Amino acid sequence: GSEMEAQRGARIAAAQSEQQMQRRAGLVRDELEAAREEVAQLEADNATMLAEEGRQSMLAEQRRQALTQEANMASEVLESFRRKRQTAVHALGEMKAGLQRARAAAERASPGSSMLQ
Repeated sequence: GSEMEAQRGARIAAAQSEQQMQRRAGLVRDELEAAREEVAQLEADNATMLAEEGRQSMLAEQRRQALTQEANMASEVLESFRRKRQTAVHALGEMKAGLQRARAAAERASPGSSMLQ
């Protein structure tokens, strides 16, 4: 009967060790699942960060373009102002020259005020 006892003991031990292995396998599966979820979350976070970076980069580019446009407009206004000023300076010069010619003509025309007579 002790042979049967030994076999029964071996079967029980085998069953117990199989249960332990199954428990261990279950734990490993749970850990693997948790790790998969963590990786998925990290990938999602990464995608979110990349999207945000892309958005920020696009906004920065839009700001740069707007500022460039403003700078170009400002320099056009400045250039236009310079041209107007040059025109005004030129016109003023012509007016002065005309005034001097008129003064000279008036001096020649009016007796007494001219040194020649």
